[in-house]
Amino acid sequence: ILNRLKFTKNGRILHIYNDEGKSTKMAELGTNMGSHMNPKDCTRYLHYIHEHNKTIITPRPEGGGTYEDYVCLDWTHQARLQLRKLYDIEDVHCSLVWWVGTHDRLTLRDCVLMGEEDGTWWGGGEMTDGGYPLNKTNIPPTPMMTGELGRRPWGKLLRRVWMSSTASLLTLPNYSHVKVSINHNDNGKICMESFPDPMAKDSTPTLEYTLCRASNMTSLFRYLHKDAKEKLKELTNNRYEVLYEHNNVAESNDDDNETKSVLGEIYNITIDTDREIVEKVKVSLEEPLIQNVLERVVNRIEHPVWIPWLSSDQPDLSQETVLDYVRNIVDKDYGIGGHVLLPPTWQAKPGTLEFDSKHFSDPKNVSETLESSGFKLALSIHPFVSVDIPAFEMGTEEGYWLKQKDSELPALTQYMSNVYPAAVTDFTNPRASRWYLSNLKKLQGSYKVETFHLQQPSSDKFPTFHDYHECISSPDASMAYFVKAISEISVPLSIDGSIGTQSTPTFLTVGEYTEGWRGLETLIARVLSLGSTGSPFVDVGVIGGLANPGNIPDRELYIRWIQTAAFMPAFQINTLPHVIGKDVESLSKVFIKKRQELVLPRLHEDIPSALKYGTPLAKPLIYLFPDDKESGQISDQWMLGNDLLVAPVVQKGVRVRDIYLPPGLWRDLLDGNLRLGGKYINGYKVPLTQLPLFEHIRPEDLA
Repeated sequence: ILNRLKFTKNGRILHIYNDEGKSTKMAELGTNMGSHMNPKDCTRYLHYIHEHNKTIITPRPEGGGTYEDYVCLDWTHQARLQLRKLYDIEDVHCSLVWWVGTHDRLTLRDCVLMGEEDGTWWGGGEMTDGGYPLNKTNIPPTPMMTGELGRRPWGKLLRRVWMSSTASLLTLPNYSHVKVSINHNDNGKICMESFPDPMAKDSTPTLEYTLCRASNMTSLFRYLHKDAKEKLKELTNNRYEVLYEHNNVAESNDDDNETKSVLGEIYNITIDTDREIVEKVKVSLEEPLIQNVLERVVNRIEHPVWIPWLSSDQPDLSQETVLDYVRNIVDKDYGIGGHVLLPPTWQAKPGTLEFDSKHFSDPKNVSETLESSGFKLALSIHPFVSVDIPAFEMGTEEGYWLKQKDSELPALTQYMSNVYPAAVTDFTNPRASRWYLSNLKKLQGSYKVETFHLQQPSSDKFPTFHDYHECISSPDASMAYFVKAISEISVPLSIDGSIGTQSTPTFLTVGEYTEGWRGLETLIARVLSLGSTGSPFVDVGVIGGLANPGNIPDRELYIRWIQTAAFMPAFQINTLPHVIGKDVESLSKVFIKKRQELVLPRLHEDIPSALKYGTPLAKPLIYLFPDDKESGQISDQWMLGNDLLVAPVVQKGVRVRDIYLPPGLWRDLLDGNLRLGGKYINGYKVPLTQLPLFEHIRPEDLA
């Protein structure tokens, strides 16, 4: 059917054909319906309705867009299935699968098969167990909504996208209300099932998703990234549109020439060498935001975000603790530049959106002192508003907060472990957004606040039953409204919650575990999962974890985390190395130098591709070695650029690990020896102070 699909009614198996005519068993449909039931063809009926401009009162798919053709099948008194062939985008061929049930007692359930012929599967965003690759995970049917790592299978960086190393793609609409299971009981399937939405007025069960096949992974990345480009245009009112208009980029077989061509087109500059990035930006005064995008991305990868550490003697965030912290950074020569990010306690209570006058007597002096030392001030913000502040009463009268179901009263929740009863700002309400932004503008104008980090609440932090000013599908959908509002006055420094691709140059900050080693053990897999589904600009969070006042991270954990973070796109520092020990201070400077010499040049070269196509900066091995099956199973190593393999130790007390080298010749950067790839190095010794690194050697480099 539809040229690309084959649907067997017995067993309800969906096959998809590639360009060569090869069929792949892709999905099992309607697995909760009796196998004895046979459908009736309703295609002609729907064609008749369409041709005669008639309408039928029934739910319809939201994500199908325009399409070439469709097939309709009816299971009497059960459900209707539509298979829609979407228009091809280059060599990506997609079909939309859409079910609607006839009664609310029915659960619709389909499963996509993660067979061996489809290689390695990954996706879903940030997951508690790492989630990369998916055949190593086991998730029972769970609502696919944002949550806290360690408490729920999904974190706050959610991607309803899954792809395989053989260029298969599964996407769910961000608005869909669905449960997802992954490899549950090792069944080798990604299963989706409908379930009732307590906020919905219509309880009719529906299930919708899209299946795609492409000739290669590069095509899939470009296809995925088109959503990011459209989102960026929307969130910035097309101010960055010119950044992505590259329809006439010259093709070249020379990688260096292609890089320069893309750079020149993106940044309107002439590139003399691969390293001349920011210095050569020559944009017109009419388009200063293009330069701003580039500078922000480069600044984030070149400098950490600094979050002031608080001692037991000074446990409260204050003007003095911030300035003392910055003086230590400068005095210890950890590097100058980047943002100093204040946690939400810069406010006396949540939602005041004003510096706590008790602890910040002169906020402008803070920002000016930071600026004179080479730093910029950033503030963490969130949508919660304490019931104990004057703004709460005002906002209640004006209707600024989420409301109780079918009521005008605000729906209250808890903020910060039951400390503050709070309302939640409703950013679907334009008037509420304007009120919030007016307060942020005052902070920017009065105190030179440069930008903001958005702390997005996960779905379980919202009141159980609530209404929005504008009808939206779920609490997770409100995240986009928060980002859109703040972007009107300042592109966010970073966000820690998202259900889709981020808007460049905003970075995604990964979630934090309460147990530090668990956070490090899963960190690489989480970054690979995010990067491989179209989110290249990832901040791996605080080295060693965010410390409570007077506490410091475990020494070994901190060292291993420094080693890992130094070779990631971006990271944050809370506890300064010398606080842990002089040896840690010395070691940190060794890895700062390694980052400058080995990491930053490769990240700089990859920025154009990341901006244009959404390709990852920290690449899974399978990305560069798609024909090597074993590369797809590696979740604790990654590639930088096209040639540097990183293999840190991320377990407590471990001094020996196995390292997999993909096919080819590799130089061990610790001992200088050449090693043949396509196999494991078993029992590789890794002292606490060292990080295994391997450089892929081309044959011509040995000549």
